[in-house]
Amino acid sequence: DDENNSNSNSNNNSNNNNNSSDTTNNDPDASSCDRVRQTAALLVKAFSQELYDPAIRALSENEELRSRTTDLTNQLETSNREVERLKRSEQRSKESIQNLLKAVDRSTEETKDSSQTKLVEAKLRAELLQARKERDVSHHDSIVAQRSLELTTAEADAFKQEKTRLKHENSRLEREARSARSLAESLSRSSFGSSDSGNGNGNSNNTDYYKRKAQELEIHLQGMTARLVEKNQELLELRHSRDRNLSQNRLEALRASGASDKKARF
Repeated sequence: DDENNSNSNSNNNSNNNNNSSDTTNNDPDASSCDRVRQTAALLVKAFSQELYDPAIRALSENEELRSRTTDLTNQLETSNREVERLKRSEQRSKESIQNLLKAVDRSTEETKDSSQTKLVEAKLRAELLQARKERDVSHHDSIVAQRSLELTTAEADAFKQEKTRLKHENSRLEREARSARSLAESLSRSSFGSSDSGNGNGNSNNTDYYKRKAQELEIHLQGMTARLVEKNQELLELRHSRDRNLSQNRLEALRASGASDKKARF
């Protein structure tokens, strides 16, 4: 649509240039009006090109965040299952320790007068120490898994908030695009209407009007360009933050995996 509008504006400008060339001798301000109209058309075209490309990139970033949110949800579910497994393992370790303590008490009473009492007690104490080590490892694994779960949950919340913010930003860009398009159409209609008025005083007023409109459009375009640069910087910072969080989650996963391997060796 923008390209068709630009072509239409170019054709209209060409026709206006032809018409203005016939009236140049009678109206010295006609060439100035033509230049203002051509400048306005070029500004409208440049404004459209600078607005739609960032909007498309914002939509692409939104889709990427949606995919990342799904992955984080899956990771969160996996972490929950791992935490439950570690809790069950810790409970079994506690029960095993309690059983061993009871066995120590029973063995102490049963073998009090036996020469094998010390050997049995030493064996049971060794088993008790081993069970405590396993319990400590299981507890450490539970802490690491819980921390990983908290980090994953925080990251998921952050991406959800960023997704919502990008939706609002996209809506704002669309509203500003419609406003700019309306301004351009108003400027175009005003320029075509003024080209038929004919008198010198009217042409002078129209020239001032076009100059003022061109300046307003240029200022608005500069503001939009600054906002787009700021938006790109925010997206870059978001990518850096996401990469740091992913690296931290991978490190926690490796630690949890190493603790699980130690437990398996025990």
